[in-house]
Amino acid sequence: MTPLDYTVMAAYFCVVIAIGAHFARQQHDASDYFLGRRSLPSWAVMLSIVATETSALTVISVLTGAGILWVVGRTTNQAAMQTARDRMASAVYEMRLYLDSPYRVLAAQGRFMRWSMLYCAYTLPSLLVVAL
Repeated sequence: MTPLDYTVMAAYFCVVIAIGAHFARQQHDASDYFLGRRSLPSWAVMLSIVATETSALTVISVLTGAGILWVVGRTTNQAAMQTARDRMASAVYEMRLYLDSPYRVLAAQGRFMRWSMLYCAYTLPSLLVVAL
């Protein structure tokens, strides 16, 4: 990081601390801190609820995604899935390359469908494990 980056970070931290110190003087007890003396406008409460919910859902979804990724990596044949992905890509390239030959395009579409179905079949064990 450059000196400018450190300067911007230091200025940001100083401003945040100053704002916090200013508003901390207005609080007298825990009720002031947690309930805002019951004088918060409805839009501020709504934004607080939405921000809290979004934050919680983000943490939950990231952890769930990491868990599912781990299960899929452990319960599927990764080499076979890579082969299927490669064959699907080659079928797409073949369709684009031989646009003037309907027979080749249809044959490539058939291969693409076959490898797509195999790819889906390779993911079934992990889907069953995740569903349980």
